[in-house]
Amino acid sequence: MAKIVLDDNEWDFGFSIVDENELELVQQLQNEKEAAIGEVSGNVEALQVKMYTLYKMILPLLNNLKQNPDKSYIHWPNRVSKIDEFIKKLDKVISE
Repeated sequence: MAKIVLDDNEWDFGFSIVDENELELVQQLQNEKEAAIGEVSGNVEALQVKMYTLYKMILPLLNNLKQNPDKSYIHWPNRVSKIDEFIKKLDKVISE
């Protein structure tokens, strides 16, 4: 019969013995952790929406700028007011 060598940690089932006070503390910490994870997840989702919105706003500008690459000049009347309007829209997305 072959001898089996067992590591002391091999039979650690992942539990420990606690008293009632420790159990309440562990449960409270678990609830706080879950709440924090939920808050972070919500923040990440909101940031993803903002990033996608910004991407969709900026992409048409870049596509328009790369049109007709053989031409050396860009005709852009009223650009200051159009840029100011676009900046306001960007600010609105960021501040929401």
